[in-house]
Amino acid sequence: METPPATKPRSRKRVALLCVLVVGVVGTVVATLRWPSALQDAGQDLQNPCERLGVGCPLATSRCPTGYSGPHCQTEAPWLALAYGFDVDPDAPYFIRKTSKIFNISSDDVDVAPEHHADGKIFYSTSEKTIAEHMAEKMGVAGYFGAFSAAASMAVSASAESSIKTVRLDALVRINQQRAMTAGAFRTQPHTKLDSSLKTYIEAVPLSRVQDIAETLGCFYARSTNLGGVVQKTYTMQATAYDTQASVETALKAGRGNSFIGGEGSFTDSHTKRTDVEGAQMSTSFHAEGGDTRLWLAVDGRGTNFEEVKQRWASSFAADGHDLYPWGLELRPIWEVVERIDAAKGQALREHLTLKWQRQARAFQPVNFYTQIPRAVELTGARKRSWGELLGELNGIYTRVAGKLCNGKAVYRNSAGDYDYVLFQASGTSQWWVSNGEHAASCEGSGFIVTEGLVCDARPDCAGRWMESEGCAWGETWCDAHGLAVREAQCAKVCGEHRTPIANATTCECSCRDGFSGPRCEVSELSPAYSISGAAKRSWGDLNGIYTRVAGKLCNGKPVYQTSAGDYFLFQPTDSTHWMVSDGEDVASCKASGWINTPSNVCGASPEACDGRWQENTGCDSDWCDAPG
Repeated sequence: METPPATKPRSRKRVALLCVLVVGVVGTVVATLRWPSALQDAGQDLQNPCERLGVGCPLATSRCPTGYSGPHCQTEAPWLALAYGFDVDPDAPYFIRKTSKIFNISSDDVDVAPEHHADGKIFYSTSEKTIAEHMAEKMGVAGYFGAFSAAASMAVSASAESSIKTVRLDALVRINQQRAMTAGAFRTQPHTKLDSSLKTYIEAVPLSRVQDIAETLGCFYARSTNLGGVVQKTYTMQATAYDTQASVETALKAGRGNSFIGGEGSFTDSHTKRTDVEGAQMSTSFHAEGGDTRLWLAVDGRGTNFEEVKQRWASSFAADGHDLYPWGLELRPIWEVVERIDAAKGQALREHLTLKWQRQARAFQPVNFYTQIPRAVELTGARKRSWGELLGELNGIYTRVAGKLCNGKAVYRNSAGDYDYVLFQASGTSQWWVSNGEHAASCEGSGFIVTEGLVCDARPDCAGRWMESEGCAWGETWCDAHGLAVREAQCAKVCGEHRTPIANATTCECSCRDGFSGPRCEVSELSPAYSISGAAKRSWGDLNGIYTRVAGKLCNGKPVYQTSAGDYFLFQPTDSTHWMVSDGEDVASCKASGWINTPSNVCGASPEACDGRWQENTGCDSDWCDAPG
């Protein structure tokens, strides 16, 4: 009789296979539930826990760790931001970023409430009230604002002059959807939720190396946070004594379509110049977090589509909230957790970080305002020069020449006297010279007076640091000019009593007022009519008579006067300081041609001041002769 096949071994194989499958499934579930701690111990990337552990991935998201979802458990719930440590980051809005996950928490440890709002915020900061102080106050750690001082720098750039005060304007656009807060034991005893491996780490760190704890965990942990998105545009600029929040905002909006955000092109920083203060440096930076941040790169330079982009960004957030960004955090220093594990190390860490933050808060302590490149300077104390029979006077007010630079610096001219003197910085040097127009044209280092070495490279207004070539001891080419000084001159002085400086001009441009006219508004209110008498009779006509002002007609900035018959005109020719009587042909072009005139520089302001100083070309032995009557 045939023996039936044995069934025992086959049953044993099935049981063994079943055991392997069960153990495998159980192992997968257990490892998946414990992956944050396990991965942290291993120091591995937490991006894809299932694959990192090598146990395969669950088919259902319900098997993911608390707070995670997705086919590979890669999507983190936004409230898990409270499980992280935080550190300072200059490239993040509010200057704070997550470090590593330090707490093991579940949804029972956090309260999440819907909180929908959107707004814009402007922070205006000065070297005295910094943005670091503003942000520390907002995050509940006002006493520790030094922690943010390095990141929330008030310096324009690493290369900018550190003694010059600055102002900073931060424009923010914020959207919020939820508010997450620690709850229960996590709020009252956060050290009980610290990952066990980190507790072991803190206990093992030597007291002399407590700073390593902050570098590992971060300087802060969070008790609550908003969840949404933030866009931040920052302008940092060298400050003048006249800057206010209103003036800075007005200047920044000019040419930007009344918007602070726009024309980014990228998320990189840029360095430029202020448009309202000549020569003052400025830097800008742009950051965006939450939702689809790429949309902000589409805002045009004038911000004309700003509102459209903002609406598109508000609609870009994912339905599951995975792209919500933590902002508006309520922070606490990490030593509060460390103290509950090891009191001595917690105290040592407090002392270390407090001292560090105090040093950072003192790192940028400017004392001077930025002073705009002078539009005019006044030179005093220079000796008079004698060239032949002429006496040259270098002293006086030098005004900036529009569009002219030497060695990248402004050029100034004093053309009030008999000579044309120019103040400039010679090419390739840091020395300022006073010379004639010929040397200034080529920016050549030659002239009559010069500054010593590097004493005033940026600006010419130096006192007591000049040398001159006049009055020196025998054999000396140059000698100290202790009494010579160049100081900034206000355009009001340049313009004179009857002129008003034009605001924000790069040179001392003036507009006449009070009824005065002329290049320096030196012409007083001229009479509507003048009477000329005593002129010699011409065979072709009589120049004597009443001359009345011609409406709307000027020559050399002065009114033109005409006889009642309309044949002759009294006027001041172009680029002159004398008055002349001629016919309509000459006055049409303000040409210096006619029959009677005054000498130059004797009565340029008004023709009535010329009595007894007139000349005529009739009845003379030469071209012109005096006409005392």
